[in-house]
Amino acid sequence: MINPNSELFKYLPKVIEQATNGIVVSDPNQEDNPVVYVNDITCKRFEYTKEEFLGRNCRFLQGEDRNQKNIKAIKDAIKNCISTTVTVKNYSKSGKLIYNQFTISPIFDENNNLKYFLGIQRDVTKEVTLEKQNFQLQKEKIEDAQYNAIGKLTGGISHEINTPLTIINGTMEFLKDSIQELEQSPLKQNIIQDLEDISIQLNKIKNLTESMREIADTKTFEIKKINIYRALIISLRLTHNKTKHITKVNLLNENFSLDIDREKYMYYVNGDARKLEQVFIAIIDNALDQLKMTGTIQNNKLDISLQVTKDNTTITFEDNGGGIDENLLEDIYKPFKSNKEHKGLGIGLSIAKKIIDQHNFIIDISNNQNGAIVKIEIPH
Repeated sequence: MINPNSELFKYLPKVIEQATNGIVVSDPNQEDNPVVYVNDITCKRFEYTKEEFLGRNCRFLQGEDRNQKNIKAIKDAIKNCISTTVTVKNYSKSGKLIYNQFTISPIFDENNNLKYFLGIQRDVTKEVTLEKQNFQLQKEKIEDAQYNAIGKLTGGISHEINTPLTIINGTMEFLKDSIQELEQSPLKQNIIQDLEDISIQLNKIKNLTESMREIADTKTFEIKKINIYRALIISLRLTHNKTKHITKVNLLNENFSLDIDREKYMYYVNGDARKLEQVFIAIIDNALDQLKMTGTIQNNKLDISLQVTKDNTTITFEDNGGGIDENLLEDIYKPFKSNKEHKGLGIGLSIAKKIIDQHNFIIDISNNQNGAIVKIEIPH
């Protein structure tokens, strides 16, 4: 205890005023526990005068950001008359975000009656910002390491798969030509149908190896003026064998069919058509897998719209497949994350995000009441 008659006690107010940490004192015996003292550094930090501080509860520094998880710890400390230290987001008078490390402690009189709450505030904005930057940097390093490792692995695997796949495809074409020379019979039709089924499965393998090559080589781009509508048509054509068994596709308010002219509409953007087609195929394929699990071809829908403003072109894919698990949304673009029951490799959207980022486009995936919405924004 400081002797009230000592010289130090006399200068104590000046000592407090010159403190580098913010100091506030509130009175819990008044309604809403208002501030009854605030030092100069606090006023300067938050751009309020002492008159604007006094008589108000400190919560006004939270602005509209009232749902912070650490706020409850402060409320509990006040309710239970205990000390606690938390970091909260506060805002200055001009709206500047300040990460405030706040220590609150009760002050009792000699009869153990609660008189005040002392709040010590420290601006930790730089520390929190640096910590977030370091976390993001580490996250990016881990993701880059994943892509490098996947790239080396898949580059070799896709090469090994592609060689026998070329031979099988050639043999398939020879068999198709040979079978056409046979007389018409139920057996001939069954063989033709079997070969068609095999072709579908071979096409899946071909798409997979193409995806694997995309992982191994996502840096080579040929940016030029392209018709993005044409890229959508090509992507829908490449996925049609799968789509036709699962859902109808509505493209720009028109039912998609193979006879739609690729140049029916001209929506020009700058990009790599081949790689953007890969993005569209990944999005369509994910929607189809979800629709296949949750609905029927009569009820399923996949709507693709395109909106152009002076600032950007936005492509929207919307399905009614029930949406994406909320627990997966945050990590939806990470390799080997999947929303599918069969899991697969979980690399389609990972590749898509990489390509979108390298184009400096924006992709956003969210849920609505009935399914998932994927939006790609292409700045002009």
